[in-house]
Amino acid sequence: MCGTFIEAYDKIEYNRATGRQATSWFNNIVTSKQDNQPATAPPVFMPITLSGGAFEGIEKFCRELRGLLKSQFN
Repeated sequence: MCGTFIEAYDKIEYNRATGRQATSWFNNIVTSKQDNQPATAPPVFMPITLSGGAFEGIEKFCRELRGLLKSQFN
């Protein structure tokens, strides 16, 4: 569960930043005032690879686990 969250969160944040870079890169391609300047390579998005057993509903599961742990006497 933790690995799924960390992998998804890290890569989503990285790809959001890459999306902003890609927008800037595209705007430079379209509006650059340079003549015959070679285009730079576009930003590369990171693939999101989840481990086996990854599931949806992590928040709900964490809340249920917290409730179970809190209900224990010790």
